[in-house]
Parts: sequence; C-alpha cells; structure tokens
Amino acid sequence: MPTTLTSRHVAVIGAGASGLVTARELRREGHEVVVFERQSQIGGTWVYDPRVEPDPLGLDPN
Repeated sequence: MPTTLTSRHVAVIGAGASGLVTARELRREGHEVVVFERQSQIGGTWVYDPRVEPDPLGLDPN
C-alpha cells in the first residue's frame, strides 16, 4: 500500500548546525518550517565569541 505524507507546520528550536540541517531536510520533505533562534545570528557554537575563557574545561592549573 502506498503511503501519503501530510505536509505539516514544524518549529525548529535553534539555528545551529543541527537545527539548520533539520530545517533544510524538513523543507525538502514538503513541510513548512519556522526556525527559532535566541541569539542575534545563526550558527550556534560555530559563531566566534571573544568572551570564551581560555580553558573552558577549567583544567588550567595556573
């Protein structure tokens, strides 16, 4: 039996790498997608931020 997919309205939370790929693939499948991002730009952890501490794991003995 052939199955018929129904187009849906989908919200993607976060415009980082995973959110953007998810949105793209959902659109390719015919869904209407809205991506929500709390920052002023997309990219998630790929966006440069000079406020990052030198040792994000807190292992620097100095």
